[in-house]
Amino acid sequence: MPRKSTLRSTKHVIPMDEVLARTAISKSTLYKLLRQDKFPHPTPMSNRSIGWFEVDVENWLQGSKANRQANLALPVIYMAGKMGGPEDNQKPDSHFSCWRIFDVSRSSARGNLGTESSETDVLIAPPQEMVFHGTRTRFMYSGPWKAQGIDHGYLNGVSSSSPDRAQNAAYRGALQGISRADVVVAYLEDLEAYGTMVEIGYARATNKRVIVITSPALHKPPLNNGWGSGLWFAIRAADRHIELPDRPDSTPKDHWRLAHAHAAMTISEWYPNTIAHAP
Repeated sequence: MPRKSTLRSTKHVIPMDEVLARTAISKSTLYKLLRQDKFPHPTPMSNRSIGWFEVDVENWLQGSKANRQANLALPVIYMAGKMGGPEDNQKPDSHFSCWRIFDVSRSSARGNLGTESSETDVLIAPPQEMVFHGTRTRFMYSGPWKAQGIDHGYLNGVSSSSPDRAQNAAYRGALQGISRADVVVAYLEDLEAYGTMVEIGYARATNKRVIVITSPALHKPPLNNGWGSGLWFAIRAADRHIELPDRPDSTPKDHWRLAHAHAAMTISEWYPNTIAHAP
């Protein structure tokens, strides 16, 4: 027995913030699971806070994934890319345009991103079943979501002028949405997709499947110069790169719909059970 205790004490202990990021659950949910004895119990840390043995958290994640796969056949997908346009900042609480097609701020009663008492305690909506636009390919949407009380616009409804609390919520919410996802689908439509690049990198670092879709504009002047400047590096992180064809008189919405169609084809290839049969 003493030897077993000694071995356990050498295991790596991770703080609560990292546990929340890895598990994609809020602090209130974590405490609820602890009360129900459904989450590993914490251990004291040297700074008088509590932490968890990393191996216990990883085992819990594996068990949760196995349970979800047994009860939920659809893949969980995070859709990275710009969220809204400049004009959407002027239209709070209205439908806004982005490549996701569906309005994520109106998709459910909990389709918002919010904060609790701590800046690191983020609430995000649970995965919600959706269909890629114009297809019969179903999936569970994992984010991103619009931030509460923030006008629509870039960066998950949060801009550089938003309060730190809102920015932190958007950042934490994105990491949580990616952490619980099986696949990250990223759409790059210009050379200012800085947040999307971070999301792609985080997805690859956490061993998610990654699909990167690039718009026709990135493959012709003047934006194609950015390809050699580093955009190719993000493409290397993808399991599947889809380059949208350049069609005459096509609009951004045409590209969005085409991106959905191509994403749906790849997802249905990887997960054949995602296709809904016609009635």
